[in-house]
Amino acid sequence: MGTVFVKLGGNAQSLDAYVEPIKRRFSEYDLDCVVVGSNASGAPLITPCERKTNWKTFFENSAINILHENFVHDLYAVSPEIPRIKSDGVPAFTALRDRELFALVFDQEDVQNTYPDLGLPHIGRNGAPPTTECFGTHYPNFYFSFAPTHIEIAYALPDGPDHVSVRQTILYHKEVAKSASALKMRRLLSGAFDGASIEDGGIVEAVHAARRSPVFGQKFYSPFWDTLHYEFNKLIIEDLGC
Repeated sequence: MGTVFVKLGGNAQSLDAYVEPIKRRFSEYDLDCVVVGSNASGAPLITPCERKTNWKTFFENSAINILHENFVHDLYAVSPEIPRIKSDGVPAFTALRDRELFALVFDQEDVQNTYPDLGLPHIGRNGAPPTTECFGTHYPNFYFSFAPTHIEIAYALPDGPDHVSVRQTILYHKEVAKSASALKMRRLLSGAFDGASIEDGGIVEAVHAARRSPVFGQKFYSPFWDTLHYEFNKLIIEDLGC
């Protein structure tokens, strides 16, 4: 998806093996037909941002925290489908963990009143539009959002214990990724993701600051909302050799 992956430790597995969970779990999507969207001058439309937070706090919110949506994001605050709980009390999402892949997956039919129809060509395989959407991250710092007409990707590089540099962009079907007629739509969608990123930035920085409080030690994991947080923290502990 137009991304260069680097591992500095010298013992990297093959890239195909590393990204295999993404390809397997989102096989409905044709990753060969997507291209980074361009701006008016034809250059890739990429948004940089900085966050005053530890990368692990950024990770927790960026793709695996679903509880914050209607408290933080204007789009979700007005959606009748948020919080993502069905009338019978079961979650309207699946918490997915597949090796380094963490994702919150939704059936397309459950988000009809949340995400507007963009009128763009879908990026499904064999002429069929994808039936699922997701927010996800591939450990340690590659982030993505899959939707039937586009894929947002981002990476967060830690610059220290309390700062990360983030770069994000959106991929579209190659027919519209550089099309002048779709430029307005690409700008609108990029602006929507940028706005959500700003909203998220406020809470990740607040959570980072709050971790210094003794009250934070009283935190507990909710099996309903926090399954992926628990799995992520177990992975960190394993990597630390604890």
